[in-house]
This record gives sequence, C-alpha cells and structure tokens, in this order.
Amino acid sequence: MKKYLIILITILVLITTSCQAKNKTNIYIGEDGYWYIDNEKTGSYSIGSDGKSAYELACEQGYKGTLEEWIDSISDKKGNLSVIDKETNKQLDSHIETINGQIYLVIEYLEEVTHRKGVLAEIVYEGYSYYEIFEENNYAPLNMEDLDTETDSYSDYAGQTKLQTKVNFTPKNALYVEGETSQQLKSGLTYSGDCYIAAKVNCTRYEKGYLGIVFGTDKEKYKNTTVQHTTDGFVTVSDIQTLSADNIFIGSAISANLDGYIDDTVVINLAMFSTVPSNEQLDAMYERYLQIWKGEIKETSTTETVVKKKTYLLGESKQEFTDKEAKEAFMAYMNKKATDIGMQNTIFVDAAGFYNRTTAYDLLKLAVYATAYDDIVDAWHKNNYTITVNGKSPRNVSMTTTVASDYLEDYYFLFGGKTGTVDGQSNLLCIVEGPDERLFACVVLGASINRFQAAKQALDAAMIKYYDRDADNSNYTVEAKSAAVCIVPKHNTLAYTDYPLTMLYEKDIYTSRTPASITKVMTAICMLDFVADINESMIIKQNDLTAGSGYYFYDGDIITYRESLHAMMLPSSNTAAEATATAVGHKILDYASR
Repeated sequence: MKKYLIILITILVLITTSCQAKNKTNIYIGEDGYWYIDNEKTGSYSIGSDGKSAYELACEQGYKGTLEEWIDSISDKKGNLSVIDKETNKQLDSHIETINGQIYLVIEYLEEVTHRKGVLAEIVYEGYSYYEIFEENNYAPLNMEDLDTETDSYSDYAGQTKLQTKVNFTPKNALYVEGETSQQLKSGLTYSGDCYIAAKVNCTRYEKGYLGIVFGTDKEKYKNTTVQHTTDGFVTVSDIQTLSADNIFIGSAISANLDGYIDDTVVINLAMFSTVPSNEQLDAMYERYLQIWKGEIKETSTTETVVKKKTYLLGESKQEFTDKEAKEAFMAYMNKKATDIGMQNTIFVDAAGFYNRTTAYDLLKLAVYATAYDDIVDAWHKNNYTITVNGKSPRNVSMTTTVASDYLEDYYFLFGGKTGTVDGQSNLLCIVEGPDERLFACVVLGASINRFQAAKQALDAAMIKYYDRDADNSNYTVEAKSAAVCIVPKHNTLAYTDYPLTMLYEKDIYTSRTPASITKVMTAICMLDFVADINESMIIKQNDLTAGSGYYFYDGDIITYRESLHAMMLPSSNTAAEATATAVGHKILDYASR
C-alpha cells in the first residue's frame, strides 16, 4: 500500500519583465497535502479549498504567463507531469484533467483494499458496520457490561435490579430481576423517533407481568419487546416502535410477579439510515452482531488491488456556463430522453427525485430500457461497493444497496433495480429472473406493505398470465396503489421505445405518481449518454449538497462518474444525483456550443 505521494513539478520561474530565466524552482505536494516551494511549506492546500492553486503560487514567485502557458511549461508533449512515489521512487501514471472548469493533476496508483468479515467492523448496511449500528448508536446499556451508555446512565426505578455473571447470553453480565413486584431500570434521558428495540430475555418463573424493555403508557406497544411467559433459555424480543419523549425501562413491569434475565439490550434510532431496514433485516443484523461479539463466527478477509486516484488543483479556468444553466440543460435532456423512450406521461423537475411525476407504465418502459446499459447493470449486481473520495478530505466510503430483501429474493432472483421513498410513499422498480431464465420488469408505487412483498404479489400474479395468456389475474391482491409487470425482451431492449411491452399484470398503471429515487435510473442513463469514460472525475459543489438519502459527500469532494453511479444506485445518494446533473449539464452545453 502506498502511503504517500510526492508530486515533483519542476517549473521555470520568470522574475523580470524581460522574461529572462533566472533559475528553476521545485514545486511539490508534501505528505501533509500542502504545496511546497523549494522545501518550504506554503499556506496553500493542494486541492485549493482553503488556499491557492499551484499556478497562483508560481505567479507569486514571478511567473508572468497564462495558466495554459504555465501548464505547457511544466508538462511534456503528452500533457504528463513527473510524479514520483516516495516509497518506491517509481514514476506513477498521471495526466491533466479539467473537472467542472478546474484543472487538476490526476495521479493513478495501486492500493490493496482488505474487506473483513466476522468482525464488528464488517460493513452490514448502507456503509455502516455492526459496531456503528449496535454500539455507537445504542441508547441502551451495551451487552449489560454496566448500566451506562456513552450519553446516558440507567438507575433503579422500581425495586432493586442485579447485574450478575452466572447466567448470561454474552459474557459476562446480565440483568436479573425477581419477585412479586416490578423491578426495573430507568434511563436518565428521554428519547424520540422510530427505534429498533431488542434484547435477549430468559424468563425462569412466570405468574404475571412483562419482562424486557418497556416505554410509554400503552402496553400494547411493547408486547413484542417483552415476554409474558417462561422461556426455554434466552430468546430474542424485538420491534420497531415510535418513541415520543419516552424514558426507557429495562426489567419487569405491569405488576410483575416473575423471575428472569435480560441481556444485550439495544435501542437504535433508525433516522441514521436513508432507507430503513425491516424488522426482519434488523433482527438478522442483531443476531449476527451477537455471534461476532461472542466469537462464534470465524473471521475471514479478502484483499483486492484497486486503481485509485488522487487529484490536485493546478489552476482554475473560466466556465463558459453557470452551474444553474448546466443543471437546466441536464433536466431538459432528461425530459427529452423520457419522450424518446416512450415515457409519455412523465415530467422530470430534479435529478434526485423529489418533485417528479410519472406512471407505473412509464417506469416499466424505463426499467426495460435501462437493462441495455452495462454500467447500470454492473452497479445493480453489487450489494456493497467502496468508493474513493478525493479532494480536501480524501477517504474511502463503503456503501450498501437498498435493493435487497428476503421477501422477494427467497422466490425470485433479483437482477437489479431501484427503491424510492417520499412523503410516506414506498416505491420499487426491479428486474428479476423468473421461469425459463426469462427476465421480468416489475414496478410498484405506493406500497401499503413492504415494497418487496408487494413486488412479489405483482410477480406472482404475472406468472399466472405467463403460463396462461388467457388467464384473468386482475382480481389478484397486490397491496400497492399502482403495479405493473412485463417480460423484458431477450434482445436489444433499446428497440422497445415504440414497441408495445408484453404486459403480464397491471393495476392503475396510468395514474400520475411521484417516483422518488427511482428517478436516479434516468439520471444515470442521461449521464452515460454523455460521459464516454466513467472513470473521468467530477467535483461536488456546495449547491449540489442535498439532504436525504445517501448523504455521504461534501463541498469540494472529487469522485469519478463510476463512483457517482454506484452512489446513486446503491444507497441512493441525492447529492451524487444533483452533482452528476451539474457536471454532465456542462458537458451538454459544451457539446451544443461546438
């Protein structure tokens, strides 16, 4: 692994009006990321966010030429600069690249990336590790090691509880309560929001009451986070519940007369996720977390060598068009593209998916069309992906797809797709493999149950029609406002813009609805129409920063179009979508001006 890159750039510094060369000066980027001149550190950071570019520093040293002339003077005929790896003293691949009107030195190098499983640092969902979910974001006492959390302290509220070591689920402590009255701990703070609440509970004697985690005044809400009977050892209790300035109580409650143990309590605010996992998904994460914690899962690791990039600002050229004009051009192209595809009842207003309108039938057209784009399919096939972010804060960001669910994948092979959620409306566009190794496109909008369950219902209804074209499946229950399923053509799907789809199921397919983040499939298509090399870089600007799903990026971050594609398709990054619209919009305008 290469730890440091030293950029050695030898330039000619002109110090007189007669343009006579006096000497040569070494300008390079140090290990700390700052520009250095003749081994003296400047106050300018190399990416330019809080300082000057290399060209500005050269001008301060006496250079009188233009930016273009200066770049020509420090590069060879092919536009390359001398970039040396400090550790190996080998020259690295480099080139000069213009990104949104800013000229960067781009360096490519190899780095080994290790992916570890069976450890608390294992990435499990939306880039979060088990440690981050169940330990850093846990409101309850961690593994009952003591009664304190990072931000709270629990104390006896009713009766007297005991921390003991003889009986536990994870070493070494578990809470013990006993007797004919309620005994419970109470949190020092109150909590609000949708939370995943879980614990391991072992009830050894039962007459009446509840054993587990309770909150609020409505005992119906915490029936699933407690037991009301004896158990055969430790069992899992869990539920997703909405807290409203509630204290958390751990122990026995409701005039209890019982004995039992409570271990491994978790209360996690689900606002940390852009797409909230189901209770079943969280249960699976919880069980694996405890297995890892107990050392029951063997640690494994895989290592891959990846090509990474570092970018350094050389200078800034004037943009011919504003970012606002660029984004408007991109949206105009999105709407033209929709018409070309045959999406006759679709209007795109933004690239992320907040305000757009479309129909289930139009989205079915989009799903079929998208399967012709290999880069989109490649992103769809990934459950996890790590991107490299350059700029002022270089870092790796691990991402996890939102398109995954046993509700659907236990019955159909999930080829790919995109979720979308806005104003409580739950949507899904997906491609699955079904019978005869055929692909089927499915769209559900406004699912009243888990969106993947609704998709299974629609696909099950479609299979009735697939096997018997004369069958009537219109009365089949699909718990969504709109749903549609069709066969994906075996051959060139781009040809099906004006060709009728083979419909297998439809429910209210022409009513206009909000697609939400499904929009990003069209954003990706429009990007790929204008970006010849998706390894080309783009810069994220302040105006691109958008709240909501996939909020991983900051002003000045530099990523490739490939990484933006994955950020849009997997965690559904709104910021990546908006930044892509800005960057590609400039390409559209530049192309049109030529």
